Amino acid sequence: MRIRIVGLALLALALLIPATAQAEPRDVEVQLLGINDFHGNLEPPTGSSGRIGTVQAGGASYLATHIRQLRKGHKNSMLTGTGSGS
Repeated sequence: MRIRIVGLALLALALLIPATAQAEPRDVEVQLLGINDFHGNLEPPTGSSGRIGTVQAGGASYLATHIRQLRKGHKNSMLTGTGSGS
């Protein structure tokens, strides 16, 4: 009985090794997006400081839309946020 169990275990191991040995590492494209010093500015600024050219910009809604557009076509995107810790 013990010989059968050992034999089945060795057979299972032999079947697994070739499958894992054939898997070759491959490169994966990653897109890294980063924002800095957002400071929780949920609303866009007012006046001319709230524009980029003629586009009303700033605030959480603008940022979320822009990040969503940048992620399109990049399934491996990562977003980081940094800023001062004080």
